[in-house]
Amino acid sequence: MHLADAGVSLGFHGHQHRAQCIEERHQIAGDGRKIVVVSASTLCAGPSQLSPGQPRGYNVVEIDAEQTKCRVHQRRMHNNDFTYPIWAPAYFIETNEPFLDLGIDRPLRPRPPHLDAAFKVETAEQLLGEGKWKEVVELLAGIPPDSVGRPLLAKALSENGDSAKTIELLWPPVNPSEAVQIGDAILQDGNSQQAAQFLALKIVSGGTDASVLEIARRVRERRAK
Repeated sequence: MHLADAGVSLGFHGHQHRAQCIEERHQIAGDGRKIVVVSASTLCAGPSQLSPGQPRGYNVVEIDAEQTKCRVHQRRMHNNDFTYPIWAPAYFIETNEPFLDLGIDRPLRPRPPHLDAAFKVETAEQLLGEGKWKEVVELLAGIPPDSVGRPLLAKALSENGDSAKTIELLWPPVNPSEAVQIGDAILQDGNSQQAAQFLALKIVSGGTDASVLEIARRVRERRAK
């Protein structure tokens, strides 16, 4: 019961190829904690891989974290054509219903903030790979300048082509690449005040990067009046 001791409240497992829900309680600790374990039938196995008497199947699990409960819906294949399966509800023996309601324990401790940040970055990487630039911008807007997701935000802003958003979300720039990106956005859709603020930045006025110097020259000539 190491998982229960660690605060895990809900777990999923496979390999048995059959739908099942169990509640395991830790009797030694005496605190009444439990872990709910849910397994499902096999979604894609052929006839020879299925357990005897077990058709193809899968579960749909609804989790209500506020009410500390979950509902497991069971679905099974109701025909014998493995090429064109027909999915429909199946019934749990415990309830004679196509769903099963289970209580789940609250975690022992709050979710560490860095996990949420890591999840954001992981999601942003997936969205970026799918070319969903706007969704990445919305997801990462407001992240700290030192976040590992900052380059992903800069990439999405560049692809999305929203100059105003680029200036808003990357200001102030933390590296020459961002300075060039902001300078280009000011050239596209900026004003004289933004140009003056840009040229006054230390990374621009005191920088030696050739790309930054070039974009600064262009901003000075076209926007700083």
